[in-house]
Amino acid sequence: MITLSLSISLYLDLGINKLSTLEGLGKLNNLYSLDLEHNKLTDLPNEVFNLEKLERLFVNDNSIPLSSIKQFDLKENGLGEKKEVNLFYTRNHVFNKKG
Repeated sequence: MITLSLSISLYLDLGINKLSTLEGLGKLNNLYSLDLEHNKLTDLPNEVFNLEKLERLFVNDNSIPLSSIKQFDLKENGLGEKKEVNLFYTRNHVFNKKG
């Protein structure tokens, strides 16, 4: 008898969908690449930072302030001794509302 073990790595492309919020990504344990480019996101949920197998995160062309991305600390967010995470963060349009 032969027993096979299959591990599936996931790439999820949610780019160009006018998304303003995200939910349920924490359940995707094998997610290694997440493309959130060209949406209307203003923040990333904490569950994104806890994806243990995440290697690439694309957040280009949203409205996410850099302060939200700075929390992407490998040791603080459950990623342990991971070698690196490639973060793609350009053209994020952040506006301060003047009261």
